[in-house]
Amino acid sequence: MGRCFKLYSIEFNQSLLYKAIALLDCVAASELLQDAVARHFIPYVEKCGLPYDDLLVDYCLDYMDGAGMSCEADRNECITIIA
Repeated sequence: MGRCFKLYSIEFNQSLLYKAIALLDCVAASELLQDAVARHFIPYVEKCGLPYDDLLVDYCLDYMDGAGMSCEADRNECITIIA
């Protein structure tokens, strides 16, 4: 017999959030972000019932905080996501 694992709702939702953010983190260049958001990120979060506008804002804020906006590429990535 297999083991039964209890997955709490909050853990499941966090897992969905992490996967959604990972879809953005995997994009190699800022010029590819708009396409990735449209083709992969938005359909995924809509299917999961997640608020994609809020997730994009949080992602940009976290990215700006972590990157320190130290170079032009960092600014371009956030501008591309917001646009």
